[in-house]
Amino acid sequence: MKKISIRKIPAIVLSIAVVVSAFIPLSGFGTVTAQENGTDYYSVTAFTKDQLKNDGWVSTVTDPSTGAVTQNEDSIFVQGKRPEFWWQFNSVGSIQGQGDTDCEPVEWGGKFGTSYQYLTYTAKAYRNFSLTLNTSGAYCSSAVISIGVKTAGDVFNSDNSITIVSNPGNSRDAEDGKFKISGKPLAEGEQTLSANYNKSKQSNWMISVIDNRLTVTVNGTEYKFALNDYYTGGYISFASRNSYTVYSALSVREIESNSYYASLSDFDVLKKDGWTAAFSQDPQRDVAFADCEITDQFKSDNGLQHTGGGFDPYGKTSWQNWKDPFTFMAALTYTAKQYKYFTLSVDYMMADAGYPWPIVTFGQPNTTPEMFYKTTNALSNPTGGDNAIAVYPETEGSLNIAGKHVVGGKKAATAFTDRKVYHNLTITVTPGLVTAAVDGNVVEYSSQLSSEYNGGYISLMIGCSYSFFRNLSIKSLDTGSVDSFSEFEAISDGAETWTPGHTDEYFVPYGGVTDGSGNILEKNYDGSFNVKGKANINVTYFKKPESGKITTFGTSFKLAEDIKDGGIQFGSYTEDTANKEFYTLIIRGKDESTVAALTDEQKQNMVNAYLNWNTGLQDVWGSYADGTETYEIKVIKQRKYMWKDAAENNTVLQYAIRLYGDFASGNNSEVKFSAIGFSKSGDEISFANAFKTAAYGDYAKQFTVSDGSKVDFVTLCNLGYVKTVGRAGVVEDESGKSFVTAYTNSGFEISGNLTGDIWLTSDTTDKAPAASGNNFITVILDGVYQGTYWRGDTGCRDNLKLNLDGGYHTVRVERASKVSEGNMRITSIEFNGTLTKPQTNAGALNIEVLGDSISEGIGTADSASVAWNSANGGENAYYSYAAVMGRELNANLSVVAYAGKAIKEVREECYPYIGHGGVGNYNFSAANQKDVVVINLGTNGAYNVNTRNDDTDDDIKNEAIALMTEVRKNNPNAYIIWVYGMMAPNQEHFAAYEDAVSAMNDEKIIAYKIGKSNSFTGHGYDNYHPSKDEHAQYGKELAEYIKTLNIK
Repeated sequence: MKKISIRKIPAIVLSIAVVVSAFIPLSGFGTVTAQENGTDYYSVTAFTKDQLKNDGWVSTVTDPSTGAVTQNEDSIFVQGKRPEFWWQFNSVGSIQGQGDTDCEPVEWGGKFGTSYQYLTYTAKAYRNFSLTLNTSGAYCSSAVISIGVKTAGDVFNSDNSITIVSNPGNSRDAEDGKFKISGKPLAEGEQTLSANYNKSKQSNWMISVIDNRLTVTVNGTEYKFALNDYYTGGYISFASRNSYTVYSALSVREIESNSYYASLSDFDVLKKDGWTAAFSQDPQRDVAFADCEITDQFKSDNGLQHTGGGFDPYGKTSWQNWKDPFTFMAALTYTAKQYKYFTLSVDYMMADAGYPWPIVTFGQPNTTPEMFYKTTNALSNPTGGDNAIAVYPETEGSLNIAGKHVVGGKKAATAFTDRKVYHNLTITVTPGLVTAAVDGNVVEYSSQLSSEYNGGYISLMIGCSYSFFRNLSIKSLDTGSVDSFSEFEAISDGAETWTPGHTDEYFVPYGGVTDGSGNILEKNYDGSFNVKGKANINVTYFKKPESGKITTFGTSFKLAEDIKDGGIQFGSYTEDTANKEFYTLIIRGKDESTVAALTDEQKQNMVNAYLNWNTGLQDVWGSYADGTETYEIKVIKQRKYMWKDAAENNTVLQYAIRLYGDFASGNNSEVKFSAIGFSKSGDEISFANAFKTAAYGDYAKQFTVSDGSKVDFVTLCNLGYVKTVGRAGVVEDESGKSFVTAYTNSGFEISGNLTGDIWLTSDTTDKAPAASGNNFITVILDGVYQGTYWRGDTGCRDNLKLNLDGGYHTVRVERASKVSEGNMRITSIEFNGTLTKPQTNAGALNIEVLGDSISEGIGTADSASVAWNSANGGENAYYSYAAVMGRELNANLSVVAYAGKAIKEVREECYPYIGHGGVGNYNFSAANQKDVVVINLGTNGAYNVNTRNDDTDDDIKNEAIALMTEVRKNNPNAYIIWVYGMMAPNQEHFAAYEDAVSAMNDEKIIAYKIGKSNSFTGHGYDNYHPSKDEHAQYGKELAEYIKTLNIK
């Protein structure tokens, strides 16, 4: 690629025309996409001292008689009784007001009800929101919740805040069953109302504000209040009135203006709002829903719940005997309004695994709902309706989208498997797309939506009494604000061409229509597309610009097995072409922030510099320097009309440039681009907005193989379909490029709809001393251990022995044997099915273990005779303490361990590399930084195992300091834990480890002697290394210790 230098010159006169454009990747498969769901969601499932401080909670004391506020110091966040702060953090995750004798009644000399100990969440101010919070406590108990708080603790002198106080009469033995609500924003002033309290029962509060409406729901009774102009939003807080009140399970989410809200707890309110109920015993087997009373099928107990009518948990409808999970369905339908495009948010809870799930359906054509179409293992031809679409979570953590108007599918996840805990589900329906998200964006799943979808009523369905809904909001969306969307279309038999719809507001560029395999279909000059022989197509629409303006668009095209067969293309659209020339400026940035931070002036200077340098507009890249940053840029003139009558109707539509898979050196998945369309008329330039791409690797969302042929493993990695596990990755040596796994518990993971067997082809290099090729791999399917198998020898082809059923699965392969058996090089893989981009273990700890034979899992063998034969009960890293710890914490684990190596050898020979023998430099970038680094070294000495008997404590200490210094440089924020004590015969250097940690003078570097809680009397088969049981105990103990650090 030719490069040139461009001198930065002053900008000429510009007329800026900014319009909105967006990008949606094209895909023929309706796969998982990462989408912003637009909802700010915050929850506290377990109150802790550190979480309160880190999340932005502020502690204050308010005098209700004067309104005076005293802010407590950070040191107040301490568990236990203090005279100035009445909070206790309970083991179950709740937080409790308690203040010794000050919580006694006033007539007893106490101060119950006379002082407000407030906790205020100051990280975000809320205007329209929904808050849920549980409270409990009988003796001298009083809950206080304040909203619209401008300054922490300032509630009594504030014109904006609203405060709710339960037990306003200061009943001593139990709350008095009432609550008082007060504050200037209340249009009808202060009120005291029934709270429906039960002395021994936990109370549930749901409080929402939408525009000028406040809704308070307590224990199933809902109250609505009008708000005046005093209310402008603010912080949320709760308080203890010198009382024994317990708070738990707080969550708050933003709600958009003009939304509909229902707590789903008060049936009288639901009826007034237009909700109706229906029931079907077997809706997927032609049993229609029949209308009924809400109370016939629903009850309210901490949320909307099915009464369980007809459900026999021990008989034919028990989960062990299901034909499918969609029997005995009760439905609650909102009939006051039909929705086509909308955002819905609702809290849900599920009980034990195996029971039916809470289901949200939309697109219902009638007020009496129909069942959505969904095949199950026991039902290949269901009688579900043609219109309804469903979104539902499952107890194992999966999200599902089903119905005839969506591509549908299932996103497996392990991020929200908690049962009997409320989670938030958000559903966003826009033209051509359905997106579901749990708890903000912890788990997300999207599916393409058919153009035949016409909207309809929204209905909530529950299949038994073990699922709950509460706290629902719905907001209609203005489709005019949608910049780009995709739909799938069914093509009539025999049709040769197809013409896009929505032509009044949207256009479809070349590259905007693909078949079911993702191949681009040709566009004709009359605007139609060639669809001969196609059953279904996928279409991406882009919004037309305002009159006289220009918009920039982009599409991706299919990535086949060779990365060069796919890429990105940009272009511009306008309907004002008179006396103008049209161009697209392409900017190649180093990362997303580089491109996103460009100002309009910088873009203009780039264009001017390029046009002045390269008047001929040859297909070359230019190097543009701006301060300390250098960009590569290219300007392309648009030449080709896409319709035969383009000259007559003054319409231009044409791709400007295609960027193929080899467009940049280095890691393609990290390259970002920006495109800016502009027109030039004489000296006047009019710009569109910058069009920013995502990472290149995000464009192809699926990879399909239907004939079981071999796929180059490195190519699959480059395309982004392989998740690297541990210290592994693509490296290049004298044998070429390959995926190398050398250290225990390292390997890879793939996900998708897969059928039959999976085969790996690999060999062993001679980079490790043994070079025996005696490698073993562990296979894990959907989180479940399947077995450990001998990998074979050089050039071997091995069956993972899975016999997959075609469903969505995640397959993980980890190295089970020690590094001295040689670097394992994976060169190809064979499978049948469709891979999706791998899931990320969002929010999990990133942990690395540096060690020797103990960390490799030596000692886990059943006997010395099978010590090196993992297939028959021998050494297996899957059972090492490091692996057990990783699974206990659901962590992203990396192990760098080598049997027989001393501290210095691990630091110099192992730690810097992907494989042993200096193979592949490891990338210690910010993306690879760890939260925790565990070091378990010293058993083999400071320098090498042969001289370890001569090592002094100073030798050990100095090498330990050198290693920890290197680790700290690469992981500036990590906890570093030096673990010792797993091998009882070697205790002579314990003091050296502790001295080294002390010398680091770093509060996040810790010496931890393990095994204090163990009671083992023996060791592994060699009576030296820890046994398999000891490894398990050590792993669990270490995991429990890391939990106490409250890192995430």
